[in-house]
Amino acid sequence: MRNDLSQLEQFAHIHNVILERKRGKGIVLVGTPSSMQSLLRTLETYGRRILDSEERLSVMTASLLLRDSATFQLLANDCGVSRQTAIRDFPEVEAVLKNECISVVRCQGKGLALEADELNICHAFVQLLADNPCPDCISDLVSHYEDMCLCMPFAKEIVQHAKAILGMGFLNEDYIETLVCYILCRIQRRHTIQSVSYEFEQSSNAETLDSLRIMLEKYISQRDERTYLATLILSQRIGPLPSQRERTEADAMNGEAEKLSRQLVDALSKYQQIDGVAVKDVISMLTEHIRAALYRKHNNIQLHDEKMESYLRLTSPLILEFTSSTLEECGVEFPPSEIAYIAMYLTSIFEASGGEDLVPTILFVCSFGLATSVLLKSRLERLLFGCRLIGPKSLGEAKEYLQRNDVDLIIATWECSSYVNTF
Repeated sequence: MRNDLSQLEQFAHIHNVILERKRGKGIVLVGTPSSMQSLLRTLETYGRRILDSEERLSVMTASLLLRDSATFQLLANDCGVSRQTAIRDFPEVEAVLKNECISVVRCQGKGLALEADELNICHAFVQLLADNPCPDCISDLVSHYEDMCLCMPFAKEIVQHAKAILGMGFLNEDYIETLVCYILCRIQRRHTIQSVSYEFEQSSNAETLDSLRIMLEKYISQRDERTYLATLILSQRIGPLPSQRERTEADAMNGEAEKLSRQLVDALSKYQQIDGVAVKDVISMLTEHIRAALYRKHNNIQLHDEKMESYLRLTSPLILEFTSSTLEECGVEFPPSEIAYIAMYLTSIFEASGGEDLVPTILFVCSFGLATSVLLKSRLERLLFGCRLIGPKSLGEAKEYLQRNDVDLIIATWECSSYVNTF
């Protein structure tokens, strides 16, 4: 933590917030209300996950492959760790790059740079994307790298033209777009493959390869680069292009899933304020599940999971009933197992947004001995799963407890109507 404080201080300073160390109190952030709000808004855009050592290794490798040079501080920033942590992990990065015949050199006044045949660098990036333990982190790194952002529109065009030439679609279109974009970035920075260092493999489909090379002439002037990129495109996994009818149906299903997800969350927000930032990922997963549920419904595929249904009936009966009635109001019919899974996501959204604070509190009271109420409580615990159970307490203890705490329900083991006012 001490190693990271200097980096935190620099980050806060960007937003006009000062990190102060106060003797006897600790560390505080000091700033105007507007600067603190600015800092909070920025933090909301960052992921909350801390990268493990393997993920840091991939991110630092990607950072070096993307840039002509980088410093340890820059690598640390990309991983969200201290500079000292980046330095400690760097020998592993060098070992990974060495396996690709790439050396890391220290350049005076610039930092760390890669030294290798261009083909090896391109191959290392291809391998990194294919065997990446944290694709979301690499995707985020790529999306914030200016050169990649500038080249991405051209990469998307190339991929669309390639699909037309092949008459097929790519099974992972985002992946091939990122690869094409990377090659374009390297060429733009005058890093090109030399024919003397690369013998192009003969394609089994020379006609298609030639068509791709001709298409690439608009974007790449060097013949060797065009051949390499065309070969790379041909090596990707492809599948049939969806028909216009299939695309229309898929778009309609996506729209229906997003609309239904929004309706469910909006309906839930009437009972509990939803923290959109905290549950963004869960809402996204809810939408994906509804999309799959609609696909199963349209294709008459039944989902059966009696254990999930039983579990939700026991743990979240109210949200299960809420989900069923809300779907009915939206005019959508799903089998019980689909409803149970959707209710599971809504339960997560509800609790992550503070819904656990609405759990009922039940107080058990016994007038004399405690044996009767203990037995009653033990038998009701299974039926009241998810509630907060207090007691059993004697009448005097209950009065004292209620002076300091609120409860939603009191269960007594004797006729206590004459004592109601005392509570």
